[in-house]
Amino acid sequence: MDAQKQQNVYHASCAAKVNLSLAITGKRGNLHALDMIVCAYPPLSDVAEFVPSAAEGLRVEVRAHYRGFNARRFSEFFTPIADKLSSFFGVNGTLFLTKRVPLGAGIGGSSACVVAAIRAIEESLKASDKTADVPIDFLLSLGSDVPAMYAGGCCRVRGVGEDVQALPCPPLSIDLHIAKGGCDSAACYAMYDLLNAENAISHGDIPTSVQEAVALCRNDLSPAAERLNPRIARLTRKLSKKEEHVVMSGSGSAVAVVKILK
Repeated sequence: MDAQKQQNVYHASCAAKVNLSLAITGKRGNLHALDMIVCAYPPLSDVAEFVPSAAEGLRVEVRAHYRGFNARRFSEFFTPIADKLSSFFGVNGTLFLTKRVPLGAGIGGSSACVVAAIRAIEESLKASDKTADVPIDFLLSLGSDVPAMYAGGCCRVRGVGEDVQALPCPPLSIDLHIAKGGCDSAACYAMYDLLNAENAISHGDIPTSVQEAVALCRNDLSPAAERLNPRIARLTRKLSKKEEHVVMSGSGSAVAVVKILK
């Protein structure tokens, strides 16, 4: 975590997450139960700046973002989350967000700013000698990737995101590529259900370590994402011609080349 106090402005960041593996193990109501291994990807990070004030609630302002990002739409998405954060932590002020983690790429684009905001607020509480225990169920209410990304590092995530276990991680090289067009998560899971019903998804071993995840390159959503966005399939084939360990992250459209460094 990168955070510091500076003239009553509290800064924090949250790295994108990259799936080293993703296995679908069943369904829990309308949600899919997962068993996946993820790791933080610091080259892409969102930043939050929290400026406390006496004004009621948390105002959201997108200060900077990547090209093509719809700041107005994201602010509308983030405003109810900011309301939850204000109520839970008992803080008021302004959140200035810098958006660098792309949406629709399967790397935690909708969750990185959430975690960065939580960390910035936590820094403000520390400055006042206050602390707040943040339970998993609250984090999960903000997004399925939020608990793992709040934990950071490498971890195994099971269930619908609530079971997060830190994993030892060897030195890794991750080269991330993002296919144009993105991939909608809800549509990807729906397509997975169709393909799985047709027995068009092959299921292998479930990795339990970073080493196994890199070796197996398992992502059960790959066939569905490639069906929805053929660019993902073309990108994966292109990378696989030169590299051994290529895996799509989340529901796409990011594809990672992963190596364990000796």
